[in-house]
Amino acid sequence: MPDFSENCYGELFSQEELRGVALAIREIRRQFLCLRAEDYEDLVQECLLHWLTVRQSYNPDKGVLLASYLHRVITNKLFSMVRLLHRAKRQGLNFPVSLEDELAVYAQDAYGRAELRIDFESALKDMSARQRRLCKLLGEEGLTIAQAGKRLKTPRTTLYTDLAQIKSIFRRGSFESY
Repeated sequence: MPDFSENCYGELFSQEELRGVALAIREIRRQFLCLRAEDYEDLVQECLLHWLTVRQSYNPDKGVLLASYLHRVITNKLFSMVRLLHRAKRQGLNFPVSLEDELAVYAQDAYGRAELRIDFESALKDMSARQRRLCKLLGEEGLTIAQAGKRLKTPRTTLYTDLAQIKSIFRRGSFESY
């Protein structure tokens, strides 16, 4: 958690606002694993930016405390982020899997493309046949997880497990540099 003892946001936010945002993030982040994977500082900045745009709509005449209003706004923002992250997860991998033209995007010269091809083929060897088929369906054919599940006659939960394994295979490989 960031140290808000020294307000690095200048006069934009009060200490109460900063503490309220941090509290809401901690509370919602405990409930959703997908938010724990996001960088805490990025969540704080995203929420503060949202709060900056909506706080002028606060009306003290309605009998709601500013802290309560802030908590509700930030909580709703985080729930929206969770929905977006879950939607992205359902759509699966968003990168092309094996097209030579797409390799050129990630590697500028022929040597780089050859290296990428070797890394990619090595990653494919570490995958099961179903995982390779899943990569093809999601990447080349552009199917969603639900569509791929129907095509493979495999439950989506199993495919999510396969996706996690595929991602770890790519992380273990040399793909961070691309």
